Amino acid sequence: MLGEEVFYLRDSNWQADFAQSNQEIKWFVEQATGSKIDLTVALNTKTISEILKVVDGVELANDGLINTINYLERQEKAASLDYKSVNSEKFSWRLINALLDKISQLTQSQFVALNKLLIKDLNQKEILLQVNDQNLQQIIEANSWSGEKVIMTCPAEFKQENCLLDSLFQVENNVGVNKINPYIKETIEHNLGIGKDFIRHKRKITFENFAKSNTWPLGAYHDFLKFYLNSQASLEKIEIDGQPLEEEKFKVADIENGKEISLLLEIPTQSKIELEITYLIPNQMQPPFSYVFLDQKQAGVFAKETAYNIVFDEQFKPQLIAPSAIYQDKIIRFNNSNTDHFLFAINFSE
Repeated sequence: MLGEEVFYLRDSNWQADFAQSNQEIKWFVEQATGSKIDLTVALNTKTISEILKVVDGVELANDGLINTINYLERQEKAASLDYKSVNSEKFSWRLINALLDKISQLTQSQFVALNKLLIKDLNQKEILLQVNDQNLQQIIEANSWSGEKVIMTCPAEFKQENCLLDSLFQVENNVGVNKINPYIKETIEHNLGIGKDFIRHKRKITFENFAKSNTWPLGAYHDFLKFYLNSQASLEKIEIDGQPLEEEKFKVADIENGKEISLLLEIPTQSKIELEITYLIPNQMQPPFSYVFLDQKQAGVFAKETAYNIVFDEQFKPQLIAPSAIYQDKIIRFNNSNTDHFLFAINFSE
């Protein structure tokens, strides 16, 4: 799929669960350095750009000042040279080393600002952590900083004995090996119909590629897209721009504690594509019951907005809704700006 004869460190972050990716990342680094890795910290381009703002940029030999304004542009320009360079000469390698040196010399006010930024990005699931020390790892997991697939529980204020847990984790891998991600925008409309026998999900994703150049490291967005669903999910259909997607172009697989649906998309420059996936979840619950839905966040996505619209059978009467929502014309609406995992819960009575 990647069109390469060997795997590189950049290919190791393939798994949806960062605990699994971490094992592959550690293997690459340990093979290259001969050193054991105690802690893995995953930073994405968005976080690095924010750090550059806090530290007022860094100076690189032959590149000048790299700051939050020019970072992405300089990264794109360096991509073709980096492809042929050894690690110590790569732009990203030199940048991170310069950044670490700058952090060691921060003023107190800069250090406080950096600390606030790191805590914010940890809580927003943009920075991911894995550590060998099991006591520390338990603290990381308790704060949802580990990047693992979330194990759901029913919120304490909702009906515990009749609680239907439902989830979705949308995961994307850029298999084009380019720098197009900052130019991709996703607008999602997720409609749910809660009925007496099943819950129908219809998730429409509009992908837009705003890049103006077809020349690498920009160009088309080659997106290997995966949906991780409830193990009882039943796929009804997938459509691209209103046309059914042939069965040979996607894969449905049963995995541990869930179901995986995967496909490959290509979004050319200056264009958009609409993908719609419809699937069913069995519902044997009778009121009173609670319905809880989790949309798990993937770190590093630049622009993503989701609107949820929930309709329900006439015999179901919503009594408690969280978080706050718009409830009008028997439709419950939520909006998600992708700053965290998004969970909503609805308690229905007769």
